[in-house]
Amino acid sequence: MACFDGILQLTESQGYQLKLSMQDFIHLSHLIYRHPSLRVRRSSSRSLFEALKQMKLTIRFASILLLGVCDSNQDHAQLVKKYSCAIIQHFRALISKTTSLDLDSKMSYETYPEYMLPYVIFLIAHDSNYQNESPSFLNYQKILFTYFDAITKNTDNMSFMYQLINKMKQRTDALDADSTRHLVICDMAAAVLHRCTEGKSYDTKPYPGRMFIPGFFKVRDVANQVPATPHKTHMTPKVVNNNSDGAAVDLSAIDAIKTLYLPKEFKLNDRMARSLGVPAATPRRKKNAAVVTKEKKRRKKSSAGDATPSKKRTKKKKSDDDDDDDIVSPRSRLPRSAKKNETYSDREDDEEEEEEEE
Repeated sequence: MACFDGILQLTESQGYQLKLSMQDFIHLSHLIYRHPSLRVRRSSSRSLFEALKQMKLTIRFASILLLGVCDSNQDHAQLVKKYSCAIIQHFRALISKTTSLDLDSKMSYETYPEYMLPYVIFLIAHDSNYQNESPSFLNYQKILFTYFDAITKNTDNMSFMYQLINKMKQRTDALDADSTRHLVICDMAAAVLHRCTEGKSYDTKPYPGRMFIPGFFKVRDVANQVPATPHKTHMTPKVVNNNSDGAAVDLSAIDAIKTLYLPKEFKLNDRMARSLGVPAATPRRKKNAAVVTKEKKRRKKSSAGDATPSKKRTKKKKSDDDDDDDIVSPRSRLPRSAKKNETYSDREDDEEEEEEEE
């Protein structure tokens, strides 16, 4: 926590531009969302949220905050999800007020939430728990569904996002050139993005402007690069390699786009991912009006049929009670004092009878 506070203080220094190395960026993310203490994770997430809201940190640090949605504590995961969505909306509002800023601007990669994606993919690819997440990658699905649901809300940026994913598939990991982990996450991101944009209309033309890819990814093969067609290459992939453990491959940029790196056992689980692990209630299907009418008639008929036996049972029970009244003697129903007086009167009657006999 002291390390994180020190980084925030450095960013607040006048004229200081924070430049973290790739390793330090990874370590900082592990410090925040992989810390064993829940209290530290909560405090650091809150501090990171406030720093982003006050524009003390750039949008790349929002990717570290986003990783907290896969926290083992459900309450904290839900809170981080609210933080991440709020930050995306906050930066959107600031961009809308700045007329000179667009996706082609030089500083757009520090402001636009769309440019969170390369950092998210880089951090997931270097997650210490990556091996244990395969093949379902449910925790990573939580991150990507949270991100794309927020990033595509009321915004026509799907073509840009598909093309950005394909641009990253043409590159290698700067820390491990032989790794295919980021390629697996890119394919997963394309699948999640496709699920999030189902039923939405958007411009399918390739984005004509420039794209900024951080130095975390290096160009694979400049000679073989071609403009990537968004969405189409993912929907009809050529499955060449299903290896997801980071094994080395030797493919050109165009082959990397056509290759699907997700394991065969992978399945999208948007219901669990969007609820952050809490099983969502299955929506009830609406019944046909004719079926509902038949059910109402059947219930009405059954209730009418049950009415007569209930009356019979009531009458029978009442008659049984009357029979019981006949069995019980009137004397047994008298109160104790009355019974005592009755006993005394019986004795007096007996004495009178004895005197008469004498």
